[in-house]
Amino acid sequence: MHLLQMNTVVFCQIFFMIVFIQAGTTVDAQTAICKFYNLDADCRYRIDGISLSYIVARINECNDPIDVTFHVTNGKPPVDWSHTFSKSKEIVQVPGFYENVQLEVKQQLIQDDLVVEADFHVEGLAKADFIQDKIKMRGNEDSCLVNNAVVIAIGVMSGLLTISLALLIVVLIIRRQRRIKQQSLPDLISNAEPMSSTDPSQLGASDGQVGADSINLTSGTVRFTDVQKIESSSDAITS
Repeated sequence: MHLLQMNTVVFCQIFFMIVFIQAGTTVDAQTAICKFYNLDADCRYRIDGISLSYIVARINECNDPIDVTFHVTNGKPPVDWSHTFSKSKEIVQVPGFYENVQLEVKQQLIQDDLVVEADFHVEGLAKADFIQDKIKMRGNEDSCLVNNAVVIAIGVMSGLLTISLALLIVVLIIRRQRRIKQQSLPDLISNAEPMSSTDPSQLGASDGQVGADSINLTSGTVRFTDVQKIESSSDAITS
């Protein structure tokens, strides 16, 4: 009897330990709080209570006002979503999950500290605090200026590179067209018909014929004039 009671007690202890461990694991998974390290947060969390999602948050203190960007990825269901929160309180839909999922972000700048609260609202699940943290802003204006200068320099270099590539393409096209014209010019010359050569004898004969016609015409004119003179003389004698 005593042995049976001991076995019962041991069984109950083991049972309650198993239940406690499972319950603790479930609670820890659902109420896990993600923390910021400097300006970045990188956590894995079961947003829908089933699949493990990967959440990245980044604070950009160089923007005015300061904003926080959240990026959520999930394998199944496939989710790849990001949004930048710049308001003091904002709630947006996170598409892709089987359930209705919303992310609510609150942020408030108190002197040099940024208080960030982020909560996932999932249909059918209890609310759990995802992020509730206070982040010290570095307030390094020089760093922001350097970052902005780098962004501007990259933009200018990208623009110059694009213009250079466009000019290079135009030059290559013009050179190709000129090369095609130069290659087609000898073909045009070789395909052109040669000019007919004139035979000197034919030229002389032609000139002679022209001269003869001129002489005949001239002599005909002279004979016609003589006939007119003779007729005029006959008329004078008769009269």
